[in-house]
Amino acid sequence: MSQTLVYDPIAKILHWGTVLAIGLVLVLGAVMGEDFWPPDVRRALFTTHKTIGILILLTTFFRLFWLYRHPAPPLPVATMPRWQVWAARLTHTGLYVLLIIIPLSGWALVSMEGHSIRLFGLWPMPNFPLVSTISSDSFLRPFIEESHEGLAGVLVLLVGVHTGAAILHHFFERDDILLRMSPIALGGWLNRIRGT
Repeated sequence: MSQTLVYDPIAKILHWGTVLAIGLVLVLGAVMGEDFWPPDVRRALFTTHKTIGILILLTTFFRLFWLYRHPAPPLPVATMPRWQVWAARLTHTGLYVLLIIIPLSGWALVSMEGHSIRLFGLWPMPNFPLVSTISSDSFLRPFIEESHEGLAGVLVLLVGVHTGAAILHHFFERDDILLRMSPIALGGWLNRIRGT
């Protein structure tokens, strides 16, 4: 596969690092509010969840900058139906939007409650602009909280669609869409398991 048809190594690292971070932050979000955690553990879970969320936000901005400077390899539009091209573009756009909005809403929630985000429990983040002046009793709090959780569900759905499409292309369409973002070391193995 030509190097011009694959993502560059930095884009791959950012992509797979984001995948790992999303998995971790979703698991933490699901378990950190449980009452059975001792206070110290619960505090550590919340701190880790917030830290990873901010890192996802910062990484997403850097990914967009990197994508601007190093455009994605073109889709094989000659062999893809037009609806798949549009679906791929909408899914990618939706993922980037969610990876910005979800951490921002979490940051807003923390700021509204009068807490601070300390990255890795050490470095304090400023409060979200203007939001810290809004009372935690405001009607906005449940709206932002429900949006944060609901959009996380939409993110899971879009990640599933994105992953399913990559698998469909690799094993059924038998094109190189999946190989564009796969680590080079996995390329041979991915080709072998689909029988090429």
